[in-house]
Amino acid sequence: PVQSEKKVYIVDEVHMLSKGAFNAVRNRLEEPPAHVVLVLATTEAHKVPAAIVDRCHRFDFHRPSLQQIAGVLTTAVTMAIASTWRPRFRFSCRHFRELWKFGFHVSASHTVNGMSEQAVNLLVGSLFGSAVLGYFNVAWRMVQLVCSLTGSAVYHVGFSAFSRLQQDRAATARATLQATRLSCLVGFPIAAGIALLAGPMVFLLFGHKWDKCVPLLSIQALEIIPAFYAMFFAACYRALDRPGWALTLALLYATTSIAAILLLAPIGIHMVVVAWVGRSFLLLPV
Repeated sequence: PVQSEKKVYIVDEVHMLSKGAFNAVRNRLEEPPAHVVLVLATTEAHKVPAAIVDRCHRFDFHRPSLQQIAGVLTTAVTMAIASTWRPRFRFSCRHFRELWKFGFHVSASHTVNGMSEQAVNLLVGSLFGSAVLGYFNVAWRMVQLVCSLTGSAVYHVGFSAFSRLQQDRAATARATLQATRLSCLVGFPIAAGIALLAGPMVFLLFGHKWDKCVPLLSIQALEIIPAFYAMFFAACYRALDRPGWALTLALLYATTSIAAILLLAPIGIHMVVVAWVGRSFLLLPV
């Protein structure tokens, strides 16, 4: 076998095989390979030679009889009479409002982040040209890749853990602090490593033609520090039923990013990236 431990071969309507084919099947059944499972299916079992049947496990499939159907229905009726639980549809306006409020803030946060990303690309491309946009995007995507590789898994784990602790605010605070310390322990060396080794990384991945994005990557790599510091915050906000806080932060990030590009564009793209990273540190919740 190439990938699987077992290989399963299904021969349908096996009764239609020729005499020579039956002899070949019988020989295979007498000395079956350890990794082969042979399934012979037929609607006319009486036409299969006895030498083949004797070497197989036989399973006959039939339609359920009236007695079997009656037995299942009797069991279901008996359980329905003995149990007080009944499946039913209930609509709660209060629960609907809670779900709507929570879902709106979560969806709005994702929408704001997506629109902000597109607005940044549009502004950088319009103000600096497509070449600079390409260098900016290469550096930005590399930083985003590092954050997203851990961010998605961490969010789901953190959300589940914080949800269990939401009634105990002291335990939630301790868990958040421990998780933040761990994420910083991992993220800070990664940020420093990418900032220092941006040149070799870009050369190995893209070649010398992308050398102009090296200083941009060195600066943007520092954004990994606040990103890892705040990695558990969104999960914590939503687990504590405060999804609006994440939306507020998303709006602040989007507004300051666009403002920094518009205000600092005359100075150059490097100053824009410095301000981009600086706002990530300034807007960190403490």
